[in-house]
Amino acid sequence: MDIGFLHLHHLVSVLYVVIIFLLALSLLSPRRETLLAVKGKLRFVQRFIESLMLLTGIYLAYKSPIGLSGLLLTKYLLIFIGIILVAIGLQQRNFFFMLAAVALFAYVYGLAYHRDFLLRPVEKQIVILRQEQKTDGATLYQHFCARCHGKNKEGGYLKAPSLAPYRGTPDMFKTTLIQGKNLMPAFPFLNDKEIAQLYQYVTKTTTKKGR
Repeated sequence: MDIGFLHLHHLVSVLYVVIIFLLALSLLSPRRETLLAVKGKLRFVQRFIESLMLLTGIYLAYKSPIGLSGLLLTKYLLIFIGIILVAIGLQQRNFFFMLAAVALFAYVYGLAYHRDFLLRPVEKQIVILRQEQKTDGATLYQHFCARCHGKNKEGGYLKAPSLAPYRGTPDMFKTTLIQGKNLMPAFPFLNDKEIAQLYQYVTKTTTKKGR
């Protein structure tokens, strides 16, 4: 279900950018009737897609394992600014306002679609862990893996698989961490020693919950 919401959110986001771009193109016509005709045909679709984008965005933010991070709030602020630009652009028939809105929405979508975008604050944690010499497998797992795969490696978020224990090879594990896989983001900031520590931890059999 969560994956379905994620795909739906991506789809309606792309459709919304296309609609705003079409409205922007209609502003280039010297005939006011053209703009009114395009607005009339797209008004219901625009409102429907805006509602879907908002609802799916709120749901995904609520379900996100990292919660409302500063970057996520920045994303929604940029979307709000884009919507204001659209309203002003349509009211004043200003093509450049509409074009700015299209560019802003495209930029926000690119950030949201990039798998590592919301993990940038997490990347900074490894610097602190290295300074404190806390890069054992268990600590690394709790910081970078537990939010999706569960504190006890039981899996959970967005159908993240159980890692109790992980049965892949070291090379498979390293490739997945460095490159990411499907909805799983990449962790290119981990070095070989840290990846080995993580692999050793996740390949241990969990005998009791909480251990």
